[in-house]
Formats: sequence, structure tokens, C-alpha cells
Amino acid sequence: MNKTLQQFYAQANIATASSKGGGSKSGKLGHVYERYLDALLTHDIPAHRPDRQKLLTQLDIPKITSIQKLQVPSLLNGGNPKTDVAYNINGDIYRFSVKASKAKQVSAAEFKVDDIIKGVNITDPLAEGLIRKFAATGSQSLLSKGDKAYLVNYFKGARGEDLRRWVLTGTINSSSLHVGHPNYFVHFKLSGHAPKSFSVHTQAAVICPAKLKKTFKTNLGWTRPSKNKPNVIQFKTAVL
Repeated sequence: MNKTLQQFYAQANIATASSKGGGSKSGKLGHVYERYLDALLTHDIPAHRPDRQKLLTQLDIPKITSIQKLQVPSLLNGGNPKTDVAYNINGDIYRFSVKASKAKQVSAAEFKVDDIIKGVNITDPLAEGLIRKFAATGSQSLLSKGDKAYLVNYFKGARGEDLRRWVLTGTINSSSLHVGHPNYFVHFKLSGHAPKSFSVHTQAAVICPAKLKKTFKTNLGWTRPSKNKPNVIQFKTAVL
């Protein structure tokens, strides 16, 4: 761990942070790595250069000649943005969603079923009913083999892309330029609390992966939130 990260960890009191609550360790780690991404992009110093060069290579940026950090507003519907940090780099807009975890998957978002139905434009009555049935328990225990197969088939192709894009970016519009909708995903894999590796993924790579797995082959884990909220589904995404 380089000195910049050591400083950010100390300032966030990561060592004493709780695993739950408003000031949770996962939340603080996310903020630490948002700051680290900012440091890599805006400070070309020797301690950063290996990670900075890897980041720029994955972003296909030969050299930063100009950079401006952008404000990230709420989404048009008033919801929280999915973008964590955003920049104008060399005249192009980069909107980053940042995840940091030692787990293989992390929480992406949680929604009321009514919001899922509306947000993803689910008009099939049977699919809607099965989603509501899932939400009743937060598991597939109430679903028959046929029910599960129906949802797997329903979320094939464009519908599955719409669900992933809506959960991960906040919109089903693949061409959205709103700053609150990320077009890049930066994943930091941790070993304990220390960084092990990181990778950058385009929106297209995350929304349209080569292989589909997880719940109903949507490439998202579906579960009930830890606070056991009724009629709410929590979606989890892989740390790639």
C-alpha cells in the first residue's frame, strides 16, 4: 500500500470502522478508493505512477493534457446518482462508479418492487407476479421450476440488459450523457483491507457480458436487504 492510500485509510479510520451502520467500513472503503482514483488522475507523482499508468492504459488515455473534476448531480427523477466521481479529461467525459471489496460481489442497489416494475418497464403480468413473489421472501423458495425458467427466459437479451443498466447506471437509456449515469466501472479487489488489484470496465462490458449467471441469469444477485424490508429487492454485482 503506497503512502497516499495509507493516509486515506488513516483519515477514514478504517481500522476501527464498524461493518454496519451509516459510517460502515464498506462505505468508508468506497470513499477511500474514490479519493484514490481522484489522486491517480490528478496527481502525477512517483508513488502513483504504476497504478496511474495502469489506469490510463485501461482507459485508453495516452496522456492527460487537461482535467476538470465535475459535480455529480442527482438523477432526473430525484434519485441518488450511480456515478461516484466524474471528470472532463482531454475534452471527454468520464463518469466512474467505484467499488472496493474483498468479497466477490457487493451491493449495487435496492429498490421497491413497484419501482423495479416501472423503471425497467415490465409489462408482462406473469413476470411481474413472479418478481413480487420473489420479493415476498427474498429467495426463490416460493418459485417453482417453471417459474424460474420463465424469469430466465423473460430476462434474456434486451430485457436483461435493461435491468442491469437500470440497476447499475440508473437508466435504461444506453446513450444517456447525464453525469449521474456512469460509463465506466472501476473495481478494486482487496486482500484484507489492502488493495490487491484493480480493473476498469466500460458500461458495455458490464451490461453485455460474454456469459450470464447469477439469479435468473441476469448477472445480478437478487436478495432481500439485511434490514428485511418487505417488497424490496437488493441487487448485488460482481467485483470483476
